[in-house]
Amino acid sequence: MKKFFLTFLLFFSILIHINAKQLSSDEIKLINNTLDARLASQCFNTPEESVSSIQAFSKKLKQSENYKTISEECSIILDNMLIQEEYGYIYEKEQKSPLLEPMIVAQYNRVKKYMSDNADAEFSSWFYATAGDVLSSCLQFLPLSTAMKEGMDVKKYYEKAVSLAPDTAMFYLNLAMWHYYAPGIAGGSKKKAQELIRTAETKAVLPYEQFFSLELLSQFMFEADQKDTSSVLLDKASTLNPNSRTIAFVQKLNQHGWSIMYYTMNRDKLDPKLK
Repeated sequence: MKKFFLTFLLFFSILIHINAKQLSSDEIKLINNTLDARLASQCFNTPEESVSSIQAFSKKLKQSENYKTISEECSIILDNMLIQEEYGYIYEKEQKSPLLEPMIVAQYNRVKKYMSDNADAEFSSWFYATAGDVLSSCLQFLPLSTAMKEGMDVKKYYEKAVSLAPDTAMFYLNLAMWHYYAPGIAGGSKKKAQELIRTAETKAVLPYEQFFSLELLSQFMFEADQKDTSSVLLDKASTLNPNSRTIAFVQKLNQHGWSIMYYTMNRDKLDPKLK
């Protein structure tokens, strides 16, 4: 599961429905701006350029007047997204980069401390969703017993995000991919994953939601040996973000006979075949 989310981080984009009863309108604008930056960052030619674009955006964001007045929760949400995005691009270039562990573990600790300090609070949907992403990426660096517990908490966080914002397609996608990668003994189910993907596709309204719903649904269709349908869905996704190198990479994988999900679980043995 954790491998998927490292790749999945390459995909983020523009506006989205946000259930944010605890967030101000200015905070929501900053979240939307950050999603815009994440989408734009995947349109560069190399992971290094993408990292630079995220770092430049982060610096500008934190120098803005609006950022100075945001809540701690919103600050963590924004950093969850920005750190995840940078982490994903570093991982794309080098799976075992020494930069990965310290950056994601530090953010994991920040998330856990905030939740512990506010144990009786109900957080916003975006806090739960982005906290789930951070936990997922951090699993490989945690002791086994902790990783097993946190892996189940990831599911709980995604389910909470869905319950708080049931019309947000992206949260269904997050939960779907948890089900896809989690073993059956832990509650994972590829059938449930596909159901959630299809729910997301029906709820997707904004280009951001449509892009990821189409891209992931295309890969489910690819694994179901519905190659023509998969190709059509992927082409539709491409029209929503035509400069994204993600689509080109997925198409390359499909040409080799692999879905993006299969690749993320078998990257070590597949990467040499892509060179």
